[in-house]
Amino acid sequence: MAAIYTDLDGKVVLVTGGGIGEAIVRRFAEQKCRVAFIDIARDRSEQLVRELTARGLDVLFE
Repeated sequence: MAAIYTDLDGKVVLVTGGGIGEAIVRRFAEQKCRVAFIDIARDRSEQLVRELTARGLDVLFE
């Protein structure tokens, strides 16, 4: 089980894509951060947003 950092709840995080970017987006979103990310891989990024928002997490892709 991953650690939960309650002090991250509601913080805004901007992630620039590439490689490990997806994992970073996931982990910050799971910590209840408001996550925005940019990436050139549109289809994969849009799928990630659908998956995470379906779980009630706050994620935005541009």
